[in-house]
Amino acid sequence: MRFKLFGILFLCFLGVFSCTKSKRVERKIQGEWVLKEMRIIDGQGFTHYLDAVSGSLTLDFDNQISEGLVSFQIESINNNQLFTNNFSGDSLEYNADLNVLYMGENQERRVFSLILHNSRDLVIEYYDLLNYQLRKFIFTRS
Repeated sequence: MRFKLFGILFLCFLGVFSCTKSKRVERKIQGEWVLKEMRIIDGQGFTHYLDAVSGSLTLDFDNQISEGLVSFQIESINNNQLFTNNFSGDSLEYNADLNVLYMGENQERRVFSLILHNSRDLVIEYYDLLNYQLRKFIFTRS
């Protein structure tokens, strides 16, 4: 009987802690961010450091809205093609258990791993299957 009671209390504690962790992270990363740098690891394992990038990201968890657009070029791959990444959508969600952000809408909804977050910095990444690239976005608070 004690073990059942302890188990129930433990599960309740985990549920409350997970919820508070989620809200704490959401409050910390909500707001406006400016893209400072990108790192792209291509399909062959080479890391490209890009500092000539432009873009921004706005996160509003109260309304579940994300806004932003990032554009960048990589001279050494894809014939200097211009890439864009649209963060805009109405399905912003943070999953504390997986430590991921869901941004975008419909078919453009992507899963971003939350790598680093504090009051000044935000680092997220996702794998672009079509281009065989791991894209890491490094933002600073605007």
